[in-house]
Amino acid sequence: MVRVKGEGIFLKGSSILWIGGLAGAALAAGLLLLPKRVEDRVYRIGWQEDDPNMFTGPDGKPRGLGPELIIEAARRRGIRLQWIYCPNSSANSIRSGKVDIWPLLTVLPERRPYVHFSSPYFRNYITLVVLPSSPVKSLADLAGKRVGHHDLPINSNRIQLLAPNVTGVPHHSVTEGLAELDAGTVDALLIDELKLVAALMDGTGLPGKSLRVLPLNLPPAELAVAGSFQSAAAVEALRDEIENMSIDGTVDRLLYGRGVTTRREIGDLTAIVHTTRQVRIMAFALGFAAFLAVLGAALALAYRRQRNSSRRAETARRNAERNLRHVTDSLTEMVLAFDMDRLLLYANPALERLTGYSAEELRQAGYIEWCHPEDAARMKAHWEALYLGQEFSAESYRLVRKDGQLRQMLASWGPIRDERGRQIGVRGSERDITDLTDALAEMRLLAAAVAQATDAVVITDSTASIQYVNPAFERVSGYSAAEVLGGNPRLLKSGAHDRDYYAKMWSCLQSGQPWAGQLTNRRKDGSLFTEHCTISPVFNDQGRIERFIAVKKDITQELALEEQVRQAQKMESIGKLAGGVAHDFNNLLTVISGNVLLAQRHISSENPASQRLQRVVEAADRAADLTRQLLAFSRKQPAQLELLDLSAVILRLEPVLSSLTGDTIPIHFEFDPQTPPVLMDRSHLQQVLMNLAVNARDAMEAGGLLTIRTRGRKGFAILEVADTGHGIEPAIADRIFEPFYTTKEPGRGTGLGLAVVYGIVTQSGGRIHVESEPGQGACFSVQLPAGNGDTATPEVETPAAPAPAQATILLVEDQPEVRAYIAEVLRINRYRVSEAEDATSALALARSLPSLDILLTDLSMPGMHGIDLARQILQLHPKAAVLCMSGFAGELPASEFPLLQKPFSPDALIHALNQL
Repeated sequence: MVRVKGEGIFLKGSSILWIGGLAGAALAAGLLLLPKRVEDRVYRIGWQEDDPNMFTGPDGKPRGLGPELIIEAARRRGIRLQWIYCPNSSANSIRSGKVDIWPLLTVLPERRPYVHFSSPYFRNYITLVVLPSSPVKSLADLAGKRVGHHDLPINSNRIQLLAPNVTGVPHHSVTEGLAELDAGTVDALLIDELKLVAALMDGTGLPGKSLRVLPLNLPPAELAVAGSFQSAAAVEALRDEIENMSIDGTVDRLLYGRGVTTRREIGDLTAIVHTTRQVRIMAFALGFAAFLAVLGAALALAYRRQRNSSRRAETARRNAERNLRHVTDSLTEMVLAFDMDRLLLYANPALERLTGYSAEELRQAGYIEWCHPEDAARMKAHWEALYLGQEFSAESYRLVRKDGQLRQMLASWGPIRDERGRQIGVRGSERDITDLTDALAEMRLLAAAVAQATDAVVITDSTASIQYVNPAFERVSGYSAAEVLGGNPRLLKSGAHDRDYYAKMWSCLQSGQPWAGQLTNRRKDGSLFTEHCTISPVFNDQGRIERFIAVKKDITQELALEEQVRQAQKMESIGKLAGGVAHDFNNLLTVISGNVLLAQRHISSENPASQRLQRVVEAADRAADLTRQLLAFSRKQPAQLELLDLSAVILRLEPVLSSLTGDTIPIHFEFDPQTPPVLMDRSHLQQVLMNLAVNARDAMEAGGLLTIRTRGRKGFAILEVADTGHGIEPAIADRIFEPFYTTKEPGRGTGLGLAVVYGIVTQSGGRIHVESEPGQGACFSVQLPAGNGDTATPEVETPAAPAPAQATILLVEDQPEVRAYIAEVLRINRYRVSEAEDATSALALARSLPSLDILLTDLSMPGMHGIDLARQILQLHPKAAVLCMSGFAGELPASEFPLLQKPFSPDALIHALNQL
């Protein structure tokens, strides 16, 4: 190429005119006389799914407007075609060399550098449709709306021209787009007029429904035959033949006869090609005439403008290069270019910033291996493919900087071609995505944490439509993600909260504040559960609420445990109260029964007062039994094993059992005289009976019959408690003895009654079994090991033996009445008695006494416990015996000192002293 600048070679004006005239004449003759030729070869031509322009027919071959015309034109012109299905971008298929020709492609300026277009032969009109009921009346109403469009880049660009903040929703077919419009997924549909008509005609549109068209001021897209620059001759030949077909009527017979398109589109196509033909002929004639007219003047002036034009061109080229360099130098991405000899042509400053290598180092090395070893083979294969005309985009790899630091890169490379389509090098851009990759890794970690969290997580949009639930939600609620996505959280609503509760919650959330509280919801199986819920609004960049995130913890078990703890604490409080009442009550009974017994000794049995006093003694004994039962209830009574007659214990407890069951539930007793005695604590046995009776009573709310039986079998005493209540469901039969398990309504039971029975029976070496059917009542059978011996412990007291003469006793009792009664009994039985009302006076007396035989002390006294007092007095009188008294013996250390339980008779007191 010769550049003319400065002092060059100049031609005379006349010579230029003659040469120009001859060249023009030769050019015109060549254009008119030389026939167009097509190389004798097979051209690869592509098609894709773009109904009705082109689509795959039932036979698997291409059909539609473009393929039908091209197939007929190729047949008439004798061009051989090989059809190749290309589901990806049509332009990229030509650019990559996969195909040579494309039958119908939209003419776009950005495609011209690497695609050859024929003259357009069809126009593609774009229309915008909405449903008749849509509030969208004009383009201005589309602001912020969702508009569906065919999944092509050109349509994505068109969407941005419609109105501000329009969101494009791509679809793959006209049928899919119309279905989304009908379903309300999109507010409007941007669609080719031809495709819309075809869909409505063949019934794949919206049967029985109409559409409203909005005015749209978009120019129609022009479509032409396209191909690579090497296939330009074949492209033009096919276009010319389509023009001939429009003239002789073949287009009309071919397309309309086969139902490929409508009369309107055929007329439009014919008008375009006719107009193009006429314009070309007129343009050629006018151009040739103008050429002859102005050639002389143009050539005459050319030599004078040549120098200025060259200078301006050089200046423009330099300005363009400078502007381009300014743009590429400012990019954060690395931009590189190599020639076909793999020598560096250009590298922007981002190269050194991202890799640590300078452009000079890269130029000298030719190619620097900066890929991580694990990615090197894959990227090397891509690099070699570039020089074969291929390209790749968005390929991720790890770059090792010169300083050894690892960066994550995203590379896109492709060939550089000249104006004739020949490859002259390769160019690419690479972006550092390390921060983005790290952010994505953090997001994946967060997503994994949410997915594996034990708390349920629910994400909704601003209208409370569920967008995401984690596996914990599925486990807690019983609903799968597929069942709730797109739904509303109200599907869990249990009715436990009123409208005001939810109204306050939503008022808080809509004000932008998080809400926290408890919700009682209903699982899929109908069961209720309680969860502590924290709901937080999420805002977008404009400060509007975009979605809500709820984190919900199932606290059903925690609440149940809290209730159980409260029940246990209540039982503990009742037990302490029962123990305190029993202590004071036993002191009173000691005074009453003791003094009555002393009074009886001074009255003959024939005296009427004697019988009245005996009734007082019997009443006091029953009161003592009630006190023992109260202590058994509080579980503060120490185990005192006795050989007990089951029948006798049950009969003595009959008044208590009758008061528990009430008038509507009579008790029937069946006692087998052959039932052996059992060795166990009397209060424990009484507690077993009372708990089983209460359980039976609760099972017979409408009344019934309670039966208590005793019998013997193979070394066991059998106690059976049967009711006629509602029975026990098989599903819960294995759980009735679990602590805190109850089927009663909240507030009606602690779930401890049967658990206590089970514990007492098993600790006594026995077993408990229940037989029941729903609606047929239940029978609890308790098997207790028979005790050693033939008879149970007698219920009468053994008369006391005579007291030792002149024994010294220190009596310590804080209750004056009790102390006076005990002192009188001791003196009647010839004991020397020293009385003390508290521990302080008792210690003072002990120090003053020369000797002490017996310390008789109460356990519960102000100032000092009776055990501590006994230990101190034994330090003063080591040989003294100790007998403790208590109306409540729960705090007595096991086996340290003998214990006399209040109330006691005079004989029981003397008998206990004689046992020391």
